[in-house]
Amino acid sequence: MHLMHSLRKNGVATAESGTYLKAMLSELSKSGSIADITLRDLTGKGFADLKKEGTSTTEILSLLNVEAQKNDKTLKDMFGSVEAGSAALVLYKNNGEEYNEMLCGEWRQAQGRHKRRLKK
Repeated sequence: MHLMHSLRKNGVATAESGTYLKAMLSELSKSGSIADITLRDLTGKGFADLKKEGTSTTEILSLLNVEAQKNDKTLKDMFGSVEAGSAALVLYKNNGEEYNEMLCGEWRQAQGRHKRRLKK
C-alpha cells in the first residue's frame, strides 16, 4: 500500500503502479534474477530473508544501488524489466527519504490513534 502510494505520488498512474510494484517485488524475490544474485552475493541472503530480519525495502534498494554504481550502472540496471527498474528508481528517489518519511508519518499517526484508544 505504502509502496503504491509513493509510486502514484511520483507520477506513476494508479493502474500502472500495481504493475510496476509487482514487477519490482517479483524480481527482488525471484531466484536467479539480477537483483537476487546481487543481494545474495552482498549479504548471503535473498530478499525474503532480509525482510524477515527487518531490513527495509529502501535499505535493500540502497545495497543494490551502491553495487550498481561500483560497476558504472544504475539501480534500474539491477532489474530485468523497465517496470521493475522504474519502480525501484521512484521508491529510492533521494535515497528513499520520501518513502521513509511517509512510513514514519503513518507510524506516528498509528501510534497517536493507539494512545487515544488506550485513554478511552
